[in-house]
Parts: sequence; C-alpha cells; structure tokens
Amino acid sequence: MRSFNHERGKSCLLNLQNLFHQLELSCFLVQGTALGAVRDHGFCKHEKDIDFGFLQEDFTPKVPQLVKELTRMGFDPIQQISRPFTKVRTIATDWNGIHVDLVGFIKWRNKRFVARPLDERNLPPYAIVHQAEMVEKYDQVLLFDHKFNVPLPTDKYLRFEYGPDWVKPKDDHFSRTRIYDYCEKEDIPYDLLD
Repeated sequence: MRSFNHERGKSCLLNLQNLFHQLELSCFLVQGTALGAVRDHGFCKHEKDIDFGFLQEDFTPKVPQLVKELTRMGFDPIQQISRPFTKVRTIATDWNGIHVDLVGFIKWRNKRFVARPLDERNLPPYAIVHQAEMVEKYDQVLLFDHKFNVPLPTDKYLRFEYGPDWVKPKDDHFSRTRIYDYCEKEDIPYDLLD
C-alpha cells in the first residue's frame, strides 16, 4: 500500500466535507480518521485512508448523485460495494493517491452496524458494530480549521474502537469492533439488509 500524503489527505477530506454539505448529506468521521482528529488534531502518523460514516437511510438515496459528483471531482476508481445485497453499503474510491471509504451504518434494534459486503478481497463477512445512539448523536471536533462530526460520546466511541489506551499513539491502530458473521448470529432479516 502506498504511503498516505497528509497534505493531499487534508485536501481530499475538506473537498469531501464540502461535497457532503452541498448534497445535504450528514456525515461523521469514523475509525482512524476520527482517532486522528481527536487525538492528534490531524491524521494519525500511520494513517492509511480516510473514513466517513453515514446513517444508511441517509446514504442510500444519495448514492447516485454522490457517485456522479465524485466522478466529476476526479475520484477514480469508484467502487460501489453492495454484494450480495442491492443497496450500496460502501463506496471505496481514490483521489490523488488517497484512499477513501464511505460507509453506511444500518440500524438493527439498539445497534448500528456496517455490514461488510463481499468484495474482491474475499474477506470473511464481518460487521463493525456500535450502540445506535453513539453514531446517531455527534460531538464536533475542529480539524484543519473546520468542524467535523464525531460519534458521541467520543471518548467512549474511541475506547470501544481502539481500547482503553486509545490516547497513546502507536505504530498502527487496529479496530476492535469487528464481529464476524454478525448478520447470521443476530438473524437479521434479509430485507433489512437488501
């Protein structure tokens, strides 16, 4: 994987935030992007990509317009990942050497989760799972002189995601929120996913 250029990452992040604002699409920083924003007031030293989260019900209707605008802005390739379902769950794309993941969080009971669709890497199916209220309410963090939404309470989100020592910089950050075969274990109705 190529190295993450922080200046290009900053341009990409701010351009995306502006696009989401234009499309009236509410978003929030997740995973390593949220960690860097809160802990490092920038990107983590060993950042690999930019991660934005959305509520799936907000994300789904905007996907066609979002893809059109990303194309116009020079993002390439733009991968709309939905398999084996119909709704796009994730848009994975690149801009000027910066990889971006845009992910929709589905609601199931008191949880919100990203159902990892099948992709060309053939990773085992997993979900990134959080308490629903945590990704439905937001705090704001100042990043590159712009305000970004982050899950609330932020400390609890980052502890859950990266462990109790999330405030200590490490050589890499690894999410602890993956649950393998979550949809099967929870017996989530197919039509909710599709």
